Amino acid sequence: EKELAEFLTEEITAEKALQGTKLPNEVNGFQVKVNGPEVTLVKNLSDETVTVKFNVNHSVGEETEYDASESGPTSKEDAKTIINRPPFDVEINRGGRTLGFRCSMVAPPPKESTSPDDPYNDLFTIDEIVMCDGEWKDADYHVPGEIMDGTLYDLLMNMLEDKGIGNELVEKVTAFSTDYEHSLYVNLLEKMQSFVTPAK
Repeated sequence: EKELAEFLTEEITAEKALQGTKLPNEVNGFQVKVNGPEVTLVKNLSDETVTVKFNVNHSVGEETEYDASESGPTSKEDAKTIINRPPFDVEINRGGRTLGFRCSMVAPPPKESTSPDDPYNDLFTIDEIVMCDGEWKDADYHVPGEIMDGTLYDLLMNMLEDKGIGNELVEKVTAFSTDYEHSLYVNLLEKMQSFVTPAK
């Protein structure tokens, strides 16, 4: 286990060098609460509470970055970037009733593929919705987004935008979850190093 401990020492040093600034306590007006890999964002409005919940586990992926003038990655070093895009739940609670949304993030399209006539692309989709009393439970009826009327879907997306759930928030959540997941990874490496290093 000595070799593993030595490797972990080097790996921890390298990963800490990649860490960004201290994680914020607020994201776009939402207060941040964390519990292990679970993250909750809360915003209290005049007559309702908007909550966003996500888990950074199982949501890390590699993205290949391309130079618009090239047909492939810019270089071996910067060709791949680790991004965390977790699925997330949105709960709008008003008067003891909850309108819930289960959403998935989508990767932004390459800039060169964006049409000047239609520059806006949603960075998330609604996978399903639920309307319930009190806390959202799996036993409540859920409507899949793919069978939803198109006009209803668009109006619900507009509603989310009005509550602060739009592309800007998704971009910041992506950045936050990527940094937070990385901090948890470094913490795991440190615990593993302590586990395999003999006590003096």
